[in-house]
Amino acid sequence: MAEFGGNPSGLTIYLATMFCEAAQDIHHLDPSNGPSPRELFDRFVGWARRGKPPDRQAV
Repeated sequence: MAEFGGNPSGLTIYLATMFCEAAQDIHHLDPSNGPSPRELFDRFVGWARRGKPPDRQAV
């Protein structure tokens, strides 16, 4: 957030890119045991709308 503090749109675009990469990686590695698309979205992108990153312990 420090890097994108003045640019929330840029932060969201960056997070969405990371979400897409993670989804592809998980699909190729082990699609049956990975988190759901909703869980991935919440982890990578959804928190930005709330303004607080997820607890690193929970991730």
